Amino acid sequence: MLLLLFLLQFSDTLIPKKWYYLGPFLIAPREGISGIKEEDFYFGIDTAKKFPTLLTQGGYTSWKETIPDEKGNVKFSYPEVLWDSLIQFYGFAIALNLTYAYSEVEFDEDKIMLVMAERVSSFFVNGKGYLGDVYGHNFFRIPVKFKKGKNSILLKVSGYGERSFRFLIFPPKNKIIFIKEDITKPDILKEKEKQKLIFGLPFLNTTEGKIDLSLKIFFKEELLKETKLSLMPFQISKFPIEVLIKNKKLNQNDSLVYLSLSIETKDEYQIDSFFVNITSETLPHSVTFISQIDSSCQYFAILYPQNFDPNKKYGLIYSLHGAGVEAIGLCKVYSKKDFAFVACPTNRRPFGFDWEDWGYLDCKEVLEYILKNYPIDTNRIYLTGHSMGGHGCWVFGLLNPSLFAAIAPGAGWISHQSYVPWIFQRSLIYGDPDLIAIRDKILKTYQTIYYLENALNLPIFIFHGALDDNVPTLFGRYFNSEAERLKLKKIYKEVPNVKHWYNLPDTNIVCVDDPEIINFFKENIREPFPKNIIFKTYDLDISNKAYHIEVLEEEEFGKEIKIVSEIKEEKIFLETKNIKQLKIYLPPELKEKALINLFIDGKELKIKSFSPIYLVKEKGKWKIKRDFALKRKFLRTMKKAYFSPFILVYSTKSESAEKITYEQALKESYLWYRYGNGYCQILPDTLVNEELIKKYNLIIFGDERYNYLVEKLNLKKIKDKFLKRFKNDFAYRFIYFNPFNKDKFLLLSSGTNLEMLKIANYFSLLSSAVGLPDYIIFSSEIKEKGLGGVWEMGLYHH
Repeated sequence: MLLLLFLLQFSDTLIPKKWYYLGPFLIAPREGISGIKEEDFYFGIDTAKKFPTLLTQGGYTSWKETIPDEKGNVKFSYPEVLWDSLIQFYGFAIALNLTYAYSEVEFDEDKIMLVMAERVSSFFVNGKGYLGDVYGHNFFRIPVKFKKGKNSILLKVSGYGERSFRFLIFPPKNKIIFIKEDITKPDILKEKEKQKLIFGLPFLNTTEGKIDLSLKIFFKEELLKETKLSLMPFQISKFPIEVLIKNKKLNQNDSLVYLSLSIETKDEYQIDSFFVNITSETLPHSVTFISQIDSSCQYFAILYPQNFDPNKKYGLIYSLHGAGVEAIGLCKVYSKKDFAFVACPTNRRPFGFDWEDWGYLDCKEVLEYILKNYPIDTNRIYLTGHSMGGHGCWVFGLLNPSLFAAIAPGAGWISHQSYVPWIFQRSLIYGDPDLIAIRDKILKTYQTIYYLENALNLPIFIFHGALDDNVPTLFGRYFNSEAERLKLKKIYKEVPNVKHWYNLPDTNIVCVDDPEIINFFKENIREPFPKNIIFKTYDLDISNKAYHIEVLEEEEFGKEIKIVSEIKEEKIFLETKNIKQLKIYLPPELKEKALINLFIDGKELKIKSFSPIYLVKEKGKWKIKRDFALKRKFLRTMKKAYFSPFILVYSTKSESAEKITYEQALKESYLWYRYGNGYCQILPDTLVNEELIKKYNLIIFGDERYNYLVEKLNLKKIKDKFLKRFKNDFAYRFIYFNPFNKDKFLLLSSGTNLEMLKIANYFSLLSSAVGLPDYIIFSSEIKEKGLGGVWEMGLYHH
């Protein structure tokens, strides 16, 4: 129905009349390499030519013709592939494949059109690449400039088994498009007299020039907001906008209210509107906030306790959604609790980041917001989640065990590598084992079952459907078996005769709201200062604290960081591994003592009672200090440049470099918007002043030969330290500290020539399970061999 309305709205939508498709080609997760030189298809195809493939009988495939239906849907059929036999032997990892689709369209003049590429990972028009909409959510539209005459279109469609896609082309109605299908918005609560509402409002510039616009937001006749916005050529930007609503102007019988927009540019004026739900705080509702990650507008869903009393403190059931599930949708399946709020963060998008990286940060940020703004008893916080959210529950719970009184992961998997097996990755086949080891060290951060020892004081309720057809039940059994071995306090519930998401037998109660889980939560209260602690971690920037122990610095990156603590009467016993600095907060009963005996790694230290205690290992011996001086030693991953507000900076020293780097920055902004629901600026090197340098992380495309900012920052000396020894042509990427602000980072992508510059951002960072360290140097062989095309990557010490 939505598609029909869309097609009616754009009656001049162009659907290519015929497609050719080629495949399937076996690919691997987080890699997508088919072994086919796709550049050969950019401007035409040879339908008689055969191509080798591992999946079809006979080992070859060729282009086949197919016709889309009246809605533009195109389906692939592969009768020559024995899917069942392959899956029976290798599991569903063998079914991950890539298909190319080719078509041509003609225009009578040069035209900028909007493209909706649903269930398409990426596409090319006349050899120029664009991001597709792999999830097919109807709001992601890319402006594309088509030329007069014939235009060649090549699609990459990836997924499991036989696939389908839809590719629609239509003219933009305006130069500026308001994407109302993708607004991030809060609910209006009837109980409040006035409310600060924060919206994420997405706009698309469909032109080749920068556009400044004036935005006004009205409620009825009242002007709520007037602001100036700017959009770079072809940019999509989701601006955070704050307004104040006074409830006395609302009709209390209404369930929604419309806000009107006027959007004015130098040569265009348009009026639009969008609705906001009106609800009660007694019902599940959405709350928005400004994220510290990127200054974007994000939301979470919350359900108040039954008979809520603002003068009381309540527990919190913190629930993480599965893949494709909206946070507000998950919140609505819960019944009201008399003892706790229910709250659901977003992971940035329904698919998001597997509750890793930015999903992990979103989870942490929302929890901090709730603790600051709602009456929560911090000793009664409970973490749960299902499917991808079950994995997130293991991740966030085990890396932050002292935050929770109990956790309940459901249908959660161990890691991306185990859930979606990487066995066919070309990186594993061609990559140097030492480089693979570096990648695995980065990815160890989210290898959940490794951290199960951290749950020594954290009760666990594991639940799983016995017939789960999405996340195999063996994952639940694996966690249960290891918890049994470690003698942890836990319950394992495997529900017979149900699949992935299920209702309890003969009830309307969904799995996450199981009364056994809720009662388990009720029975458990956190002990803030347990006598015995085990804490393991691999990345101190992600996880460094458990209860009264905080690890400040490790000795060597990539090695296990572990501490075992025991408190006996007036004595503290510590066993450490790979720790250089740590902090100890004394429990209340020890703060009153005059003297404390501390035993660390078998050595006794007698200390006067003060809290916190700083311990530093110098020349193999532990010493007590009143304070500490921490110098950041390891960056650990390039992704950290995206963990706080950043600017995408393109080069302008030459026209050719400007074209390449602007397209790279634009694609990065599309990725961040599409997968991270994020906000960022794109700026030329000449407009990044010292104020911006000090305030933001800088994602820079192009080195000092192409980029004025790199020259200004004097980065040549830094990069030459690890690049000058390499000969021939290569591309590279590295993260470093911002010379103007050591709390900020810069990430530089470039190459020894323009061709290498084009592939400098080949390895995308904006995804979970991508383990790139401080720097990487590679050749064009990455297109065929993954990490097999990498000359060197690693970490440097500072």
